Amino acid sequence: NKYLFLSIILGISMLILTPLYHGQDEIAHMARIYDLSNGNMIIKSKSEWPEIDIPAGFNEITFSNYDTVVDKITSEKSKELVSMDMQYTSVYSLFSYIPQVVGLKIARITTSNVFIWPYVVRLFECISCIAMIYYAIKIIPFGKKMMMLIGLLPSTILQTSLISADAILISGFMLFLSKIIELSYGKKEITKSDYIMLFVSGLLVSLSKLVYLPLTMLLLLIPLNRKDKTIVRNLSIMFIIFILLMLGWNLISTKNLVNGQGVNVIYYMKYYKQHIIEFITIILHTFIVSIGNYISDVFGGNNNWYG
Repeated sequence: NKYLFLSIILGISMLILTPLYHGQDEIAHMARIYDLSNGNMIIKSKSEWPEIDIPAGFNEITFSNYDTVVDKITSEKSKELVSMDMQYTSVYSLFSYIPQVVGLKIARITTSNVFIWPYVVRLFECISCIAMIYYAIKIIPFGKKMMMLIGLLPSTILQTSLISADAILISGFMLFLSKIIELSYGKKEITKSDYIMLFVSGLLVSLSKLVYLPLTMLLLLIPLNRKDKTIVRNLSIMFIIFILLMLGWNLISTKNLVNGQGVNVIYYMKYYKQHIIEFITIILHTFIVSIGNYISDVFGGNNNWYG
């Protein structure tokens, strides 16, 4: 309950105080959510480049301070469509944006003002993430204070209150991990609802980004305290499904990407398999150069509050 109280205050405050699209790649994620709300699961290419058509008003509402809010709300937005580059968010699946898409659909029904849409999307994402983390704290048999601390980290609050795909990944994994710990140490029997919760939260993790797929292997920790072969079989099948869905989605979603566009996972897997030394060098160089940013990001970073 303490987490719920604090997270709602901090999350809503961050949601309101941060100007539109000052979060990392917010405009790109908003465009992906808009396309998904139109029923388009796969980004199509134009001239060999992944692009979609979005309302021109999306770009017109970008601002740096709240002195211009009244003008932004009351001004007449352009209704024509403009093309937007989607190379960086084209491989994100619907599972990374379900609450946001629902929020945008409701916003589009209730108002035609595109200035309001992103805030409704932020709100639905924030509430959904808080609910998942709250439930994760509730069901975990021990470590509740640690789970609460993670949920209240500035970087976590930042992600859950601004438009992103990482918010669902973070919240989904916290719920996934709590369920695994509960079934390993807290509950004697695994019910159908437990399997459903594991599967749904596992999908949020595995279908977010390929590099997080190994985290779903934590499923296999549950049978360590149990001798039921049925549980081992069920969880093994679930893990295999995660692998097949993630690989299948990446094959489909990257078919319109050429060479190394954006996050073309399949391309980079093939490239670095042939250039392993370069891959290791890039990892080490990135860590050394960016270690300061990694530390500051734990506490919220600069949140792009500049300009």
